[in-house]
Amino acid sequence: MRPKENHTPLIGAAFGLTLAILVSFQIYLFREPARIAADKAGDQSAGVAEGKSLFNTYCTVCHGKQGEGVDAPALNDKTFLAETRDEVIFNIASSGVPGSEMPAWNQAYGGPLTDQQVRQLLAFIRSWEPTAPDRRAEAMKGDPAKGLMIFSSTCFICHGANGQGTDRAPALNDPVKLAQFDDQWYADTIANGRPSKGMPTWGTVLSPKEIRDVVALLRAWGRGETIAPSGPGDHLHAAAHGLEHGDIADAELHLNQAASVASGEQLDSINAALAALKAADLATASQAIEKAESLGAESVGGAMPGMDMGGASASPQPGEAEVRSALDDLKMGMAGDAVPKLEAALALAQGDLKEAIEHALEDLKAGRADEARQTLEQALGTGH
Repeated sequence: MRPKENHTPLIGAAFGLTLAILVSFQIYLFREPARIAADKAGDQSAGVAEGKSLFNTYCTVCHGKQGEGVDAPALNDKTFLAETRDEVIFNIASSGVPGSEMPAWNQAYGGPLTDQQVRQLLAFIRSWEPTAPDRRAEAMKGDPAKGLMIFSSTCFICHGANGQGTDRAPALNDPVKLAQFDDQWYADTIANGRPSKGMPTWGTVLSPKEIRDVVALLRAWGRGETIAPSGPGDHLHAAAHGLEHGDIADAELHLNQAASVASGEQLDSINAALAALKAADLATASQAIEKAESLGAESVGGAMPGMDMGGASASPQPGEAEVRSALDDLKMGMAGDAVPKLEAALALAQGDLKEAIEHALEDLKAGRADEARQTLEQALGTGH
């Protein structure tokens, strides 16, 4: 008889090997999510880097180097990124926006980029989201210095210099009163007026942005701040930008706004730029704007634009700002927009300016827009 074999050691070895395989498999399963996540993070990082390179090549001219928006909407914006799904951004980048300056970038629509490259662009844009600024909220805040410029040319006649009030309207530079209502109430009141109290409807004269600027001024007063008047620098910068991008009407609009707050040699340079624009001499206009900007930089620390040698403020005439805004409309062929502004100016103006406005309104009603424009330019001394 053959001796009975003992398989116990083999069974034990097999069991131990099986247990080792199971343990190794469990360790593998435990580590696999971390490995996959690390791989995804690496792919994401590489995609963002590629997307940044593509963005710098194709997108910065319109959307800005930091996605802040130049001639196109801001992409590095908290609200935009929170409200816009990935597929929407992908589709817009791929096919473009018909009727706008946004072209199609995907090869499927005639563009230079593959699907993968558009996804890389999307990854870069999405990487801004954790720290994206709320640009829309910033834009809604308004500029108190610009608000002061508007207030000093339209509101002061009733509410007094620096908002101290007159016998025609209450003081606005009063923190206690200002705290009674929120920003929207003031914006609505400015836009819609208070006819029963004799306050005009300024929404037909001022843009929503200008109304926000006035509200920003009121809020600054509510905080006890003193706001200094702004010079023509912002308007000159905007005019240069418009000229650079071929938007002549926008450049002329901002030059006229700059002229309304400039003086001396700087005003001469601005008028020279306007004359060059009328003559379609864009190179000379650009040089004149550059000179005006440099003169503004030289005057920092000196006398404020609009101050005479004795230090008295050369305030614009009542109604002058509305007339200038109406002139801008007439120069762009928008006589219909100019009429309500001139009607608002008529309620404020006095003397020769009031008479000129009356004649201009008669010309506009008779369809003589050029004659109306010339009358107003002569009244303001801006004709060439």
